[in-house]
Amino acid sequence: MAVATGSNPRNYNMKAMHHPELFGPFEGRVICGDQPHLKGLGKPRPDIFLLAAELLGRKVGEGDVSSLGAEGEEGKALLEERARGLVLEDSTNGLEAGQRAGMKTIWVPDEKLRALAPNETYGADCILESLEQFKPEEWGLPPYDS
Repeated sequence: MAVATGSNPRNYNMKAMHHPELFGPFEGRVICGDQPHLKGLGKPRPDIFLLAAELLGRKVGEGDVSSLGAEGEEGKALLEERARGLVLEDSTNGLEAGQRAGMKTIWVPDEKLRALAPNETYGADCILESLEQFKPEEWGLPPYDS
């Protein structure tokens, strides 16, 4: 697992410092929005999630999922690899970026954002009110340690 945040490293580190139990396991696997490879192009572009997947050793290619050719073997392999990705997002731009990356998306919106359009899903595969509701085993991941 990795963190792909639009925050710059300074802001990310300030958040992480206050929640070491949450962010500690991601040490060395954090992509921030100011990475040179992203060329200043943030969410809703999919690049930050693709870069995070590459950091984890996944071969996912570049660009929007709609630009991948599904006819050839390489295109099919990239689509399948991207579909293994899972994005947990709190913003609609991030949700769109995950979808454009070809990954499954779970939206965990702030309650005030959700209140603006309570029936809108923005295409998320799942909507949670809190990360505490996330059950990794429902997504093919190992369950939390008891």
